[in-house]
Order: sequence, then C-alpha cells, then structure tokens
Amino acid sequence: MRLVTLTTDYGQSDYYVAALKLRLKQMDLNLDILDITHQLEPTFFLQAAYTLRAISSQSPIMSLHILSMKVDTGRWLLVWENNQYYLFPDNGLISCFDFGNKARVYYYDQTLFRSTFDDIGIIASAVSGVYGDLSIEDSEVWMPTQSYKTLIIPQVKHDKQERLLQGIVIYTDRYNNAVTNIRKSHITSDMNLKSIRIVSKYGHEIQDIQDVYVDTQKNATLDSHLDLDGAKGAVFNSLGYLEI
Repeated sequence: MRLVTLTTDYGQSDYYVAALKLRLKQMDLNLDILDITHQLEPTFFLQAAYTLRAISSQSPIMSLHILSMKVDTGRWLLVWENNQYYLFPDNGLISCFDFGNKARVYYYDQTLFRSTFDDIGIIASAVSGVYGDLSIEDSEVWMPTQSYKTLIIPQVKHDKQERLLQGIVIYTDRYNNAVTNIRKSHITSDMNLKSIRIVSKYGHEIQDIQDVYVDTQKNATLDSHLDLDGAKGAVFNSLGYLEI
C-alpha cells in the first residue's frame, strides 16, 4: 500500500488541493491518496503537528505524510522515522514534532538547485523518491542534513514544590474538546490521577482525570450542548495527551 496523506491550510474554495492531487495522480505510481484536512489554521504549527501524529500512529509502514502550510522559505524537509515519512517546509515545523535521534532528515532547497519547482513540484519530487525507482538516498536533490530552522515551542512547566503542571491547548476539535501539551509521562509518582484538580485560565475546574472518555459524560444532560460549560471532564487520549 502506497499511502500518501495530505494535511494543508489550502482550504476548499481554491484550486490548490485539486492541482496537487492531479499532479500526484499523473505520476502513475498507484498511490492511495488520503485527505486528512485542508482547514489548518495558518501558522498554528502545534495543531498541524498533532494532527499528523494522530494519523501516522494508525498508518501502515512506508506511508508518506505531506504537511503543507503557506509559510515556507523554499526549503523543504523529508523526515524518516519509525517506518513513516514526513514532508513539510523548513519553517520551524520540525520543532513541533518529537522526532528521536534515529530520525533521518533530508532537505530540498529551491535556491541551491536553482529549481523552477513550485511547492507541488517539490512534493512530487519527494513522492517519487519514496515510491519511485530512484530512492531518496540515491537522489541528487534530496540531501541529508542536521541543520534546519527551529522555533521556541512552549513546554509544560512543572513546579515540583507546588506540585503544579502548566500547559497549553495545542488542538481543539469541532466538539470543543481541547487537547493540551500535557502528556501522561508528565504525571509523576506523587500525583494521584483521582485527586488532580484542573483549572483553566477562564476559571473552569475539573476535579479529576477519568480513565475513559465515556466517564466524562456521566453528568451530561440532553441539553448540555446548549450550555457553554457542557459536561466537563478530562482524560488522557489514545496518544497520551491530556484532553479536556
């Protein structure tokens, strides 16, 4: 299976998505193209990275995940980790992923190669390197690198004396469930999940963390969707992030 996933901020009102997919189909590589979303918020890199991680965790090996956001410098990165490929602009996005030391990183620089390729052309080049006859390792345009643009990403703050964790929301779905950057690994041995109190900056409080999502709905009513507070609850989701 040659799975290519598409995650972009292109939107649906323009022709960009169709142009990209037509270019990929013309390559005659028997690709399975899967649209994840084209409604990413521009420059909201943490949202984009979380979306890609959620998808790649369920993807077959040798999948290629394309993340295109219109904040780029003409330089693109292709990352190989855990039998998955990730392709995105070299605009700091890589800082939002927790790639390990074994990840292999390649780059393509439009300026260096004096290429007339647009973004679609660069994406097609990467797809050809992953699934075509000439591998990325043998490519003349995709080069190994350990140098790329990075960003300062907000980290979870841990005050051990106050037994306090402070995080941020990195993703909100259409049901207004908010995923934070607090992971289960941040919970130390002296913290009891059933006695943790979660407080938002708006003053909302949740008294404990449930084991499964359905337990957060115990106090919900048929009209709870009309209430701004709704049914409040918290759970560590399948990716290990605290979701409220």
